[in-house]
Amino acid sequence: MKIERDAVAENEIFDRLRESITSEERTGIHLSDLLYPRKRYWGEIRPLPPTNDEIMYWLTGKGHETVFIRVGKFKPGVPTEWNGIVYTTDVYEGYPVEIKTRRGWVAKDGEESDRYSNYIEQLRGYCACSNNTKGHLIVWALTQGGDDRSKATKPIMQVYRVDFSHRELTDERLRLLDRRDKLRLALSKILTLAGNVTYPKEAHKDLPPCPDWMCGVSRKNAPVCSCGKQFATVPGYKKHIASVGETDHTLIESFRVEMKCPYLPECRGDEDRWKGAIPPEGNEDA
Repeated sequence: MKIERDAVAENEIFDRLRESITSEERTGIHLSDLLYPRKRYWGEIRPLPPTNDEIMYWLTGKGHETVFIRVGKFKPGVPTEWNGIVYTTDVYEGYPVEIKTRRGWVAKDGEESDRYSNYIEQLRGYCACSNNTKGHLIVWALTQGGDDRSKATKPIMQVYRVDFSHRELTDERLRLLDRRDKLRLALSKILTLAGNVTYPKEAHKDLPPCPDWMCGVSRKNAPVCSCGKQFATVPGYKKHIASVGETDHTLIESFRVEMKCPYLPECRGDEDRWKGAIPPEGNEDA
């Protein structure tokens, strides 16, 4: 028997998936747009097809969600509009249910509000639009680690009931309406003429930025000795020091900022922490 990776077939499959995903027409302002309004704004100016990684993340979440709803015979949410904002809950059981899959572990007890802050923000928006003080958050950790007796991973599910006060929902409605209006205004300034897109340079500044983890990440560069030698790892540098001695030999550490969002240079490139951001190393899609 002979087995080998078929890169041609692999690329053809990704191309089919990419075409299907991008062929779905999306109109109006959606609740998800208001979570990350700058992402919607730049996507209108310079739409980009999903990368292979993004396709796999989407398929993983969508696939688990679809099977979960079908097997559990839950009632899927349907597109609904509230004050010009379109939203679709994953499940609607008389109240919104949001399903999330993650590669990281589930939150420890007492850390849920911090660890799941982005999930809760989305659920709060659904509850505000549907006028429900109660919602459920279902979190699937696909590779949760084992206990002290085993390093094996396994998928686990945890369900959280989330209750919001009427005041919290009122504040959320006001926040959503404010973001809706600001996004509408920013989008209205984008002009397309004969295939050329023009837009005010600072129009996006009135929109809240995406969370930093969506924008980029700081990484350590390979260690370098003051003598000029570069090493793949710190242990390699330490072996070098052991052989030559520490006199006139010191470790030089440096960092680089890698882009996670392709719009980062235009969107936040003038901020000190994002200046000089580069595409991620080894990312074929970048």
